[in-house]
Amino acid sequence: MGFRFWRSENTEPGMTWNLSKQTHNLAFGARGSKISISHHGKRPTLGIPGTGLFYTTPVSDRNRKRQPVDIQEMTALDHSFFNDLTVPDVEQQFILAVQALAENRELEALTYFGGAADFPDAAFMCGAILLKQKQYADAVQYLEQALQTPVAIGLQFHQYDILATTSLPVTGEITVVVKVNEIGARALLVEAYQKNGQLQEALEQAHYLHSIDPSDAVLLLQYVELLYTTGTGNDTWKRIIHLTSDLPNDCDMHAAIRLFLARAHRQLGDNQLALKTLVETLRKKKHRDGAILMELLYERGRLFEELNMMAKASGDYRRILELQEDYADVTQRLTTLKKTPRKSQ
Repeated sequence: MGFRFWRSENTEPGMTWNLSKQTHNLAFGARGSKISISHHGKRPTLGIPGTGLFYTTPVSDRNRKRQPVDIQEMTALDHSFFNDLTVPDVEQQFILAVQALAENRELEALTYFGGAADFPDAAFMCGAILLKQKQYADAVQYLEQALQTPVAIGLQFHQYDILATTSLPVTGEITVVVKVNEIGARALLVEAYQKNGQLQEALEQAHYLHSIDPSDAVLLLQYVELLYTTGTGNDTWKRIIHLTSDLPNDCDMHAAIRLFLARAHRQLGDNQLALKTLVETLRKKKHRDGAILMELLYERGRLFEELNMMAKASGDYRRILELQEDYADVTQRLTTLKKTPRKSQ
């Protein structure tokens, strides 16, 4: 997905938050081999380091009592999983692709998935891998192919009882998990369209996704970010305000969306409303994602400058530097503010 407004990523290897529509999962373990805990139970997750592509299989709580899960033993998928599968020859390419993916052979997996691309799931995975590899035009082609039969996306993995997802980094602390289904394919297609310069197509897909579930904060953030990125006039800023003005401030996703609300107010010249939005959002700073917190402080610092509230602007900038020494142009702004005569605030 888009989410390109953050200026830094400080990923902590081995621990990420996976946010999806249905549940919040905490994944931990070595890169490429994690345990995900959610209300659905415990699942070992095996994937390609750095790609965001992985799949999970359930772990029996009864078995875990007898013998703890050994993360190191899960770095390669148990070959018996594949040996026990009896499938028609036409599906062998798909099975080989999944096995290659589990064993960190990404290019080989892409080749096999391509050979099975008549299956929507295989076309989906081709698109996801190609998106990761920055081959955006090809990613668009495969994701569009998967969406020719949207109701069938996910069925092939389901047939083998495999939970397959792709994960997209939002910040250093937040990763959005995208399921292999129609919504996931469209969400990836929005990103592929953006990267491929097809902004109108991206906007249409993002609007459609938001219309499916207006309450989904992830889809709303994707849509609002794209609106702001492509918008050029007051109608766009008013549209963003209409979509986001009643949003709560309960989580990092809400805070990110409210940042765009403040920016839309600022684009319309309503600096006081923009400042009010940021102040309200920043009242909840505990456990806030660092990248989001810095961007909110930066935006508020810029507003303080425009409103000639230089001391408060300096305060926000100093707080940013406590989190990251080289964030954007904060050091330069602080140096300039020290030379600027301060007015009463």
